[in-house]
Amino acid sequence: MVAPIEEPRMMGGPEEVVLNHVRHGTEVLISPTAPFDVALTFRQLNYMRGDIATLYHHRGDFFEWTGTAYQPVDDDNLRSLLYHFLAKCFARSKNDKGEFEKVRVRPNMRMVRAVMEGMSRPMLK
Repeated sequence: MVAPIEEPRMMGGPEEVVLNHVRHGTEVLISPTAPFDVALTFRQLNYMRGDIATLYHHRGDFFEWTGTAYQPVDDDNLRSLLYHFLAKCFARSKNDKGEFEKVRVRPNMRMVRAVMEGMSRPMLK
């Protein structure tokens, strides 16, 4: 019998990571045109233990601190988490009257790719 392949572990499981901000009743307002800021927000809400970040990008790969070691994070899994995270976020948009209103973000491949690129840059905040 062959053992099933385990999915890369995300701290708290993917559902907990993605819904972390929703569970606390926080509506996350982002600017989809600022992918680095969105990457900082994603990490702040989902990959922090106190003041310590648990998700890092090093030499082309993402790594997560599991409490005992840094483990590689699968890009496809992280990309999926970002799609779900972004779909729960809101952005400001002008309506027909020229007034700003809060609208749900509709993530697409370009937006997710830009946020992943932002996450691969050094994050000092």
